[in-house]
Amino acid sequence: MIRDLCARLAYMTEAGLDALEECAAAQPGGKGRDRLPIANDLLKWAAEIEPPRDDGSPLMRKVFAHDIGRRALDGGFAPELLAEIKKHRRWPGSYIVDQAQSRARDSIVRLEDIERRLMAGREVTPQEAQWRDRRREVISRCEEWSNAGGSQ
Repeated sequence: MIRDLCARLAYMTEAGLDALEECAAAQPGGKGRDRLPIANDLLKWAAEIEPPRDDGSPLMRKVFAHDIGRRALDGGFAPELLAEIKKHRRWPGSYIVDQAQSRARDSIVRLEDIERRLMAGREVTPQEAQWRDRRREVISRCEEWSNAGGSQ
């Protein structure tokens, strides 16, 4: 567990690790409250203190460099597939791909509608523009991983 925790926290700065240490000392684990907190708590606190960069884990990079990821990009469901990968942390089988594709239907239609209105010179709400920008940013990140061929 310690080796895995070290690898997952390697991105943190010294100041971030010091802050995490302070949090862990203030919230000990175990029945007698005299143990190191569980890894999940430490990782949750670490993400709140110093969120990791989302430059893609090796798994995410490989998925989007693979045919599965390219199909997701072509089909418009890359953000949903990425969310599934982050949730399950394993190679997406056909069920996960189908779930991502199914969840994406409304978002695909919504993005097309917003894009169509913008192309026609019509206004979109600030919320729609923000949603579009966030979605396009996720798609762009997935495309970068796809184009990089899964290398780090």
